[in-house]
Amino acid sequence: MRRAQNDLGILREGDKPAIEGVLRRQLLDKDRENDKLQSRILTLQQQLALRPPIERIQEPEKEYKNLDLILQNERCMAELGRSTALDIAPSSSTFAARSVMGSVFSRGAPTPQSGTPDSSTPMPVSQAVVEATLTQVEQIRLLVLGMEQHLQNREEKLTKTIEHAKAQEIKCDALKKEVMATKVAA
Repeated sequence: MRRAQNDLGILREGDKPAIEGVLRRQLLDKDRENDKLQSRILTLQQQLALRPPIERIQEPEKEYKNLDLILQNERCMAELGRSTALDIAPSSSTFAARSVMGSVFSRGAPTPQSGTPDSSTPMPVSQAVVEATLTQVEQIRLLVLGMEQHLQNREEKLTKTIEHAKAQEIKCDALKKEVMATKVAA
């Protein structure tokens, strides 16, 4: 039995270098894996540093939304221009612009759902939401002002066109009388 213990002790002592070698290899593998992960972290941090800030990414999105709103406005204005008569009163153009904006507001406003709690109770609103809403209202106000200016310019252009047409009509009538007078004389 003692001999067996000695044999086992020798075997155990003989296994120590093999176990240490295995553990060293595992430690080296883990070190390599750790180095790879650290270099990956550095690469990702460098990529993140090169990435533009979120505000720069959101800026074109906001501009796109504004341009889309202006395009919708132009389409509405064109449709409104086709459907109205040439003698537009200035107050009606303002009314038309506001009615067009009213339709834009109604399209963008969320509809209340029947499953929600009482909608008459005020919900807490964050400062960011308030500022975003104020910014959007200001943009819409500027859009309405732009629409009114556009309508005024269009009105002036139409007035000039009508005046030119009336002048051409007078010239045409004069030429017509002249031609009739030369035909009668001949």
